[in-house]
Amino acid sequence: MDVKYIVTYNKTTRQITSVTPAGGTYPAEGDIEGDSDHAIVHQTDDISGLLSDFAYMHWIDESNNIVNKGTVPGEHYLWDLETKEWIFQETKFWDMIRRERNHRLFLCDWTQMPDSSLTEEQVEEWKAYRQLLRDLPSQYQSVNSFSAIVWPEPPSGETIEVTVW
Repeated sequence: MDVKYIVTYNKTTRQITSVTPAGGTYPAEGDIEGDSDHAIVHQTDDISGLLSDFAYMHWIDESNNIVNKGTVPGEHYLWDLETKEWIFQETKFWDMIRRERNHRLFLCDWTQMPDSSLTEEQVEEWKAYRQLLRDLPSQYQSVNSFSAIVWPEPPSGETIEVTVW
């Protein structure tokens, strides 16, 4: 057997913690002496790309096989170690959406100040735009992608600088 990589994993979570080239001399598979939390398996196939990506995209099953987690469904998914599936991180996703919404509100706060140079009609247009921003989370409750959200357009063709997440 031609060992190409040493894969270290957490014995409790089965999560891979490191992948290193085997070199000429390498440790045997199994428990690591002096470390009761981790163990080693050997990888005999070539790994293309970054070793850290390989570690992130694989886990060790109960028979000590290296298993691919499959394609990540989106950027707001984490691997669930108990169910062995990708889980949407709804709270983190909506925190990001609210930060973007709050940023857009902040950028047009000046429109609601009594000393702004806007007409009463323009102030009302901006007020309506700001309300659309506030209502946004309730309109997209089942969304799990930033690109699926249609952000309201600022009035009068104004440009609001947006954050790219």
